[in-house]
Amino acid sequence: MMSPVPHDLPISIPGSIPFFTVLLVVGFVLHIVFVLLTVSGAVMSVVTEAVGHAKKDGRYLELAQRVLTATSVNKSLAVVLGVAPLLLVGVLYTRFFYPPTVILGGTWLSVIWLLILGFLLLYAYKFSWERLQARPGVHLLLGVLGTIPFLVVPMIFVVVMGLMRRPDLWMQTHSFVQAMFYPTVWPRYLHFMAATAVFGGLLPIWIAWRQERKAPREKGGVTRTSPEASVVGLETAAAAEAQTGGGLEGALDSRWATGYGLRWTGVALLIEVVLGLVVLFTMPGSVRGHFLGGSAFSTLGFAVGAAAVAAALGVVYSARRHPRPGRVLRNLGIALFVVVLAMATVRLQIRDVEISPYTAASQPSGQTAGP
Repeated sequence: MMSPVPHDLPISIPGSIPFFTVLLVVGFVLHIVFVLLTVSGAVMSVVTEAVGHAKKDGRYLELAQRVLTATSVNKSLAVVLGVAPLLLVGVLYTRFFYPPTVILGGTWLSVIWLLILGFLLLYAYKFSWERLQARPGVHLLLGVLGTIPFLVVPMIFVVVMGLMRRPDLWMQTHSFVQAMFYPTVWPRYLHFMAATAVFGGLLPIWIAWRQERKAPREKGGVTRTSPEASVVGLETAAAAEAQTGGGLEGALDSRWATGYGLRWTGVALLIEVVLGLVVLFTMPGSVRGHFLGGSAFSTLGFAVGAAAVAAALGVVYSARRHPRPGRVLRNLGIALFVVVLAMATVRLQIRDVEISPYTAASQPSGQTAGP
C-alpha cells in the first residue's frame, strides 16, 4: 500500500538536524511551562474564588485575585514562547505536520480566535473583580467563560500532534470530533491537564514566598528586587500587579497559601502518575518497548522523569508539617523542571519512533530532507 505521507517536497532542512532538535526541546520546555501555569492559573482562580464565596473566607478571594494577576502575564509569555517550537516542528517534520493541519483546517485555524476570546474574557474577569464582588455569580461566569478556550486549545493541539504521528488515519479522518476519539487522545489530554494542576500549585507557593520576602524590606524602607524572584518567570506578574493596583497590599497567610499550593500539586501528581501509566500502556507495543529497556537512551529519559516525579512527591510530603515557601518553591520547582525536560525529550522520541516506518516508506531516492 502506498504511504499517505507526501514525498513530493524535496526541501532540504536549512541547517543541522541535531541543532534544530535541541532548539525544539529547549523551546518547547520554555513554552510548555508557561502554558501549564496559564491553564492552571485560570482554573485555579475560578475554583478558588468559588470556594471563597462558598466558605465566606477572604483568604481564598485574595489568593484567587493574585493568581489571576500572574496568569494574565503568563498567558502572554506562553503565546510568545510558542512561536519558535511551532516553527521548528514545521521545519523538522514538514511532511507529517502539515497534512493534519489541512485535514482539520477549520479547527486548527480556530486556535487564533479561541485565544483572542480567552484573552479578552480573562481581562474582563480580572478588571471587574472589585466591581462585581457584590454579584459573584456573574463574576464567576466571566471566569468560567474565559477559562474554557484555554481548555479547548490544548485538545486541538493534542489531536493535531497525535494525528501527525498516525498517517494511516489521515485518509479516514473527516472531522475534529471523530479525531478526538482516537484511542490515545483522551489519555494524553487528561495527562496534560493533570500536569497543569501540578504546576498550578507553584502559584500560591510563589505568592506566599514573595510576600514573606517583601514584608521585611517594606518595614526597613528598602524596595529592591531579589534575583531569586525570577522563579518560573513570575516576577513580571508582580511588576504588573504593582502598576495596576492588583491586590498585593492585602495580607495573606503565607503558611496557609503554601499548604493550599502543596495540596494542588500533591493530589495532581498522584493523578498524573496514574494517567502516565495509562498513556504508556495505550501506546503501540513497539513504541512502549523503547522506554522499557528497548533503547538505552529512551529508557534513561523515562527513568529520569519518573525519578523527578518521585522527588517532587517527596518534597510535597516533607513540607506538609513545616511549609517554608522559599525552600518548597526551590526544591519543587527544580524537580518539576526536570520532569518537563525529561518528558519533552521522551515526547520527541515517541514521535520519531512512531513515524519512522512512514519516513522510510515515503522517502524518495536521492531526497535529502529530514522527517
